Amino acid sequence: MEVYKYWIDIAKGIGIVLVVLAHTQSLDSSISSLIYSFHMPLFFILSGYLLKSYNKSESIKKIALHKAHRLLLPLFCYMLLIVVPMEYSACMNHKTSFFNAGWRFINVYTSQRATAFWFPFALFESILGYYLLRKFFHVRMEGVIYIYISLMLLSLGYFLDVLNIEQKYIPLGLNRILVIIPLLVFGTWYKQNEMQLPVVLVYSLAGLIALLSLFFLPSSQVDMKNGHWGIPYLSFMVACSFTLLIIGFSKIIEKIFVLREILAYLGKASLTIMFLHIVAWFVVREYIGGITGLILTLLLCCVIHFIISRIRILRYLLVGTP
Repeated sequence: MEVYKYWIDIAKGIGIVLVVLAHTQSLDSSISSLIYSFHMPLFFILSGYLLKSYNKSESIKKIALHKAHRLLLPLFCYMLLIVVPMEYSACMNHKTSFFNAGWRFINVYTSQRATAFWFPFALFESILGYYLLRKFFHVRMEGVIYIYISLMLLSLGYFLDVLNIEQKYIPLGLNRILVIIPLLVFGTWYKQNEMQLPVVLVYSLAGLIALLSLFFLPSSQVDMKNGHWGIPYLSFMVACSFTLLIIGFSKIIEKIFVLREILAYLGKASLTIMFLHIVAWFVVREYIGGITGLILTLLLCCVIHFIISRIRILRYLLVGTP
């Protein structure tokens, strides 16, 4: 059994704080661009790190069922709890038609009423794509062939971005997996080489790339939900660099007890927060806004997650764990 690594949940905690910050606060465009350049790639890279080693005897169907329970079941339940009432209210107030509301429910990954709901489905289909590639090529993930495959997928993803096709016209948001699979590959590569990497050199290089990115990102917004990947290849390098810096920072925070526990809990509750933070923010901002409102939003989501995690049926349906 692998030893629990606090830094993974700490990094997730930092990531989810940035997600809520970007969705609830009026930020300067340069700060917003900076956050969007890596806050969602961070989750995909960490997911790649956490993927189990591929076993040729394990069927893709078994993997799909496991990931569907972990990701799609909570997504469907939260859609029923949040998206359906919101769409019904919009219909009753004549802001939309029942047909359009139904279409948005089916295509929740493009819905503006469910800002972060695209993430679980995108992660699910990307993980399946990742394992299908491994099963097809029958080689270890560090093989050179995966570098070529990642470059090809990235190139196709950037090409579709240039075409500027509206996300709602791309079936199942499949263009996203063209960039997400390379992020998963980077996460597995980091896990396999973590102990051999020259720490000072890696973090220095990541810091340099991140610093240089400050001069480019404000003019090239990364928006993974809508299929915009920023500057070809550079934005991918920037996302990986910032993720490495957050990982390094998280490993330092591991030694600071109080901060470690707070961020690690936020990380463990990150999927719940992903689903609930917009609704929680709508409630909280009626009374208090700004950073204080953001903190209260996170606190409210954590309280709900705590309650859910203590009730077995709710934990099964809304967290995707037994």
